[in-house]
Amino acid sequence: VNRVVLDSLPIEAKEMPIEEAKKMGATALFGEKYGSIVRLVKMGDYSLELCGGSHVTSTSQVGAFKIISEGGVAAGVRRIEAVTGLEALDYFANKEKALEEVAVILKSSPSDIVKKAEALVNELKTSQKEVENLRNKLVRSSADDILSKVVHVKGIKVVTARMDELDMDGLRNMGDTLRNKLGSGVVALATGNEGKVNF
Repeated sequence: VNRVVLDSLPIEAKEMPIEEAKKMGATALFGEKYGSIVRLVKMGDYSLELCGGSHVTSTSQVGAFKIISEGGVAAGVRRIEAVTGLEALDYFANKEKALEEVAVILKSSPSDIVKKAEALVNELKTSQKEVENLRNKLVRSSADDILSKVVHVKGIKVVTARMDELDMDGLRNMGDTLRNKLGSGVVALATGNEGKVNF
């Protein structure tokens, strides 16, 4: 992306017929919103826009400038939204305050929060793997206990169990383990978590 330093470009604004503005190269993004007479705002040789109005006479009066959103509005046309002047300074102050609050939560300094966050994410991933391994061990050891309670209904092996300590993934894994060990039969498992019952 080319960066243009706009130290102090003059801003010219004048009203004219929309066709004349288009001939000068101005782009009408929302044609249906313009009347026959439009306001054309020119900023040096960099920008020629149809605009509702200009509030400064030179780009130096804008001061700080921060783009807060960007998106497509038409084929080959992008729209940016920004804050300027005191509002931009407020925006930066709020971001800095949020950064400091996150640093306190992470027990770190603002300059080290990225490293701290990465370390915590890695630690969480490791812990999740350990939990998953323990859950799998629980499933394997519980499977034998559950199979010891198999009943026969008209010649069909039936296994039922309630396992509230398992989530749906754990319940599926247990079902697969029991099915493989049981061979032929019916397995019905249930879990109740957070007021929901799953089978």
